[in-house]
Amino acid sequence: MKGSNQISSDNLTFYRVVAMTMVVLYHCTCYYAHPTWPFGEGPYNPVLKIITTLMGGIHMPVFVFISGYLYWMLKRKGHYDDLVLFYKNKILRLLVPYFVMGGVMLIMFNNIYNLSSLLYGICHLWFLLMLFGLFILAPIVWYLMERIKKDRIATVVVNASFLLYPIFCDVNLFQITKVFYFLPFFL
Repeated sequence: MKGSNQISSDNLTFYRVVAMTMVVLYHCTCYYAHPTWPFGEGPYNPVLKIITTLMGGIHMPVFVFISGYLYWMLKRKGHYDDLVLFYKNKILRLLVPYFVMGGVMLIMFNNIYNLSSLLYGICHLWFLLMLFGLFILAPIVWYLMERIKKDRIATVVVNASFLLYPIFCDVNLFQITKVFYFLPFFL
């Protein structure tokens, strides 16, 4: 792929490792940075607060970007031509683990979470719901973009996702707020 403007698999692996490391570090430092955990407040450290804040704005967008890039790359190779098979795969890879582990979280932390928590993204598993929402929207968005074949449409879709975000900001059912927030990174 030399001379190509695509990201090589080695580079993609490197970016994934960096993003995973940032997620781990972020979650380790959150305890010392601010009281956002449902399990109690940790000791405050201003340096870790700065590090946590910086990583907080980077690690999830990088993961979503990588997921979107992989989706686009595989779609171009024809891997996602059968939408029924595509959604079946995403249900098995994202929703089944979400509900299984979410059920475990409900049992372990029944004083913090209730059954309706599963509809809104339980604890750190919210990412799976959000990613599934992106995979629901992506084929629709790409279909529209391919049909019209104009670059302006991509810009309109990305901008519209930012404009739609405030409309849904109070409705976080199935992580719809984060789906629209992360849609531009995915696209």
